[in-house]
Order: sequence, then C-alpha cells, then structure tokens
Amino acid sequence: MDKIVISVSSNEIQICERIGYGSYGVVHKALWQTELEVITIALKIIEDKSQDSETEKIRFEKNILREIENLQKCTHPNIITLYGVSKYSDNICLLFEYADCGSLYKFLHRTKREVSMDERIDWMLQCAKGIEYLHKQSIVHRDLKTQNLLLFNGYRTLKICDFGTVKELVTINTEVIGTVCYMAPEVCNFNGKYTEKCDVFSFAIIFWEVMSRKKPFYEFNNLHALAIQKKIIEDKRPNLNDIIYKNCDWVKPIIKKCWDHDPKKRATMKELCDFLPNYDIYIFFNEIQFGNVMQLRGYIDFFTANWKNKKIVVHKIKDYFEEDEKSFFKEIRNLKRLNHPNIITLYGASKHPDNRLCVFSEFADCDSLYDCIHDDDIKISYYQILRWMLQCAKALKYLHSKKIVHRSLSSRNLLLFDKYRVLKISNIFQVKKFRIVRDPYLAPEYWATNQKCTKKCNIFSFAIIFLEVMTRKKPFELYRLMEIFSVAHSLNNVYR
Repeated sequence: MDKIVISVSSNEIQICERIGYGSYGVVHKALWQTELEVITIALKIIEDKSQDSETEKIRFEKNILREIENLQKCTHPNIITLYGVSKYSDNICLLFEYADCGSLYKFLHRTKREVSMDERIDWMLQCAKGIEYLHKQSIVHRDLKTQNLLLFNGYRTLKICDFGTVKELVTINTEVIGTVCYMAPEVCNFNGKYTEKCDVFSFAIIFWEVMSRKKPFYEFNNLHALAIQKKIIEDKRPNLNDIIYKNCDWVKPIIKKCWDHDPKKRATMKELCDFLPNYDIYIFFNEIQFGNVMQLRGYIDFFTANWKNKKIVVHKIKDYFEEDEKSFFKEIRNLKRLNHPNIITLYGASKHPDNRLCVFSEFADCDSLYDCIHDDDIKISYYQILRWMLQCAKALKYLHSKKIVHRSLSSRNLLLFDKYRVLKISNIFQVKKFRIVRDPYLAPEYWATNQKCTKKCNIFSFAIIFLEVMTRKKPFELYRLMEIFSVAHSLNNVYR
C-alpha cells in the first residue's frame, strides 16, 4: 500500500454507524472535521488482506489503486465524489460524499415511497450520463447495479459509486467480475471477451428493475448464482410485462435493445442519453404551493405559487395534442438556457396530475404592460414608453439571434418589474398546434401563409404594441366584438 497517498489525517475523522458494504470493504457514516466545517461523509474502510496469498494481496492493492485513480480523475455530477484518502488502524480509508437518501436499491425494495414515471426516467438518464462519461474516459464499470447507485438531494440526484471493479478499456477484458443478475452473457461466459457494452446490459437490467420495482430474476430466487448465469447465457431475461406503467410502452424496446445477447446490437450510452427524455427542467409538484388564479385566458390559465421560498407564476396549458408533449419539454429546455435582462426567467416545467402541461416562471410584481397602459390611474411619461419599447426591441433582437420567433407577441405578454422600470418578454413557449384565437397583433401574412410565424411577424406585432402604448387604446378596438375572420380580413385588406 506504499503507493497510496494519504491526504486526510485519521484524527480529523469521527466514525459513526455502519451503513453498508462496498467492494473490498465496509462503509460507515462518519464526520470529517475540515478547516472550515464538519462534513458528513461515507467512509469506506478497506478490509485487511494480510492473510491472503502474495498474489491476492498484489491484485487487491492494484484494484484499490485503480478505484482511487479513477475516482480522482472523474469529475461528473452523476459520479460519486472522492474527498480524500486516510488510514485508520492500518486500514486504508476512502472518504466519499454521503448519500443522504441511501441507495437506489434501498429505495426500490425497502421503502414504500411512491415515485412518478418521470422521476424514474430522470434517474435512468442521470445513470446513462454517468456511464457515458466513464466510457468517454475509456473506463468500464463492470459492476453496475442498484446497490451502486446512490440518491441525493431529496431523491432527485443519482450518482454512480463503488469503483473497485472499474477497469480501463485499454484491452478487451476476460475477467469475470460483477453481480450475477446484472452480468452480461459475455461476462458470465468464463471464456468470453467483453467491452463497455457489458455496462449497457447492466443498465438495461437496472432500467427494468426501476420501472417494475422488482428484483431481477426474482423468480429464480432459490437458484445458485451459476444456474442464473447459465440462464442469462441462454438468453433468459426479466419479464417486460412486469412494467405496468401507463404510456411507457416506449421504454420496453429500449430495455430489450440494451440487453440484446449480441453486444454489437446494444445501444451506446450516448445514444441512450440522446434518446431518453431530459427532465433537468422538471419541477415536482410536491415542491409547489399553489396560490390564487391570476387569469383564465386563451389556452393558458395563470396561477401564483410559491416554490423554494419565492413567488412564481404557473402557466397551466389546457387541451393539447399528446404528440406535442415531447417537443414542448424540448422547447422549454432550450428556452430555459436563454439569458437576457429583458426576457422572463423560466424555472422549469412539469405535467400536472390532471395531465395539463405546466411552465413555471418568475413573478412580475408590476403586472403586464397591457394592464399598465389601460389603467387610467397610472401616469406614463413619453420617455418611459421609449425605454419600454427599446427594451422590447433588444429582447426581440436577442431572440432572433437565437433563431426564436415569438408566436404570440402582445402587450399582455410583456411584463413589468422594478416599479415599472424593467420590461420583459414572456410566454415565448408555444405548443405548436395552438394559437390564440383572437389576436389583433398578428401580421397579415400569418393568415395568408397557413399560420407561419416569421421574424417579420414580430416586427408587425412590435408596431401594433408601440401604437397601443402611445395611444393607450386597444388595437382594433372597434373590431373587438367581431369574429376573428373579420379581423383577419381587415388585416389582409391593409386596415390599420
């Protein structure tokens, strides 16, 4: 063990209760006194192998060194963090971040806490991202299982741990390492050769386990490990019909492809990361306290709410086409990346238990531009109007530079903050097959081109808003009781 560098003194560590076993050692909860604070950690104490043969001791030290080296060079939000190495009673100790929610195995099989399908898919995406990262580093884990997947942050974050069997993909491997129920057939075969695709097989078994909440090969509980290995080699797999979630039929072909007998036919982790729905924008409803209804307008209802001690707005979308749901979340994910002082901040999105899509955004303390300019009690200066319209123009320029066109630009979707000094564009997102029915802000070509919205349509809407602010009159006020086709007819006939 002379090659292992000790970075933490044992005097800084207070060992608490045992919380489990890992490869080559026992794991304790512990307290680590750093220079600034006391940190709760998971302390992995490596068992003494002094009684083993010299060959075994060399192999043991090699594996411990491998785990330390790989963890030290792996920095990823879905890979466990190694804080340092210590020595306790002549045993090597590894200091890891503490998983406050335990393992995924413990959650699935020892608790009755309910979890949505979206949360389960999010776990699997995080797992896929962690494995993809390892594979990019030319590393194969070789012992992926739910016991080696830890949960943090109120069960939201998943991280891969236990790297005692990790091996660099310098050569094709022939060692038989892994837990039998998660082992790929080429690993079970003692004469077989395997690559990183063995991790993809393990991922598939974990995916099935997460979606079914059953233990892999539970029907063979009384069989010896070698008998289960034989069944895996003979192409026996867990029953996909154990997955009983509604609207998750798309999951089964993914799992089936990933546990294919032929490693070459399995998906890559990159393909899985690209395909699985990304819920990094997902906000869970148990975090939201709904307030009052703000508006019931068009195809969106607006509510106030509290989230993480801040006041927000919830946009609840009414009827929508199911095929638009995936593109909707993809759009929200892209919009969440926008960063401009005159564009509303999106916190995330979700799907309400009543199946309505929801978007969560910052709360406008001064209401909308529409509310302001049509309130006779609010005094507005000419210079304030110019500032608003300049801010609006800057935000539109930014959106257009990102190839984004606002499909419903109006004074209602321009929100005011900071004592009416700051204007921000809102409601940029749009379920594609929806349109506000009465909208005098739309350019005439919108109706003439089968509802195709372009950047120039935004310029037209900008002009209507500018006129509305300057006159403090509603656009086409005389037409407000007419049917939408009459308004469209007036627009196409160049009525302004």
